Amino acid sequence: MSNSKFVAAILGGAAAGVILGVLLAPKAGKETRKQILKSSRKAAQSVEELIEEGKKTWFETKGKAKKDASVAANELDDFIRHIVNKGQTIWNKAKNKAEDVADDAEDAFDSAMNTGRKAANNIRESIS
Repeated sequence: MSNSKFVAAILGGAAAGVILGVLLAPKAGKETRKQILKSSRKAAQSVEELIEEGKKTWFETKGKAKKDASVAANELDDFIRHIVNKGQTIWNKAKNKAEDVADDAEDAFDSAMNTGRKAANNIRESIS
């Protein structure tokens, strides 16, 4: 049962009880009217209290929902930052590895060129 249906049932039951009690009570008309007025004021006060309590509960719930949503957003933000940082780390490692491979290839090429020059010079000297 929803909260609004529950509150309506309580108020309806209270109103019915008051009306039956007043109608069945052996009192004079003036006293009965005073009692009805008093009971209606009490009922109105109870309704006001229930409304205020409902507002309070609503704002507390709303605040909790905002807080929970904020926490979830912060956790998601932290997770995304972690993924981005991890990706940046992997990218930097791959870039450094590629630079090392390129440097090694350049060194091997320079070494091969020097070996080829020496061999060409040796051949040239042996022919001359």
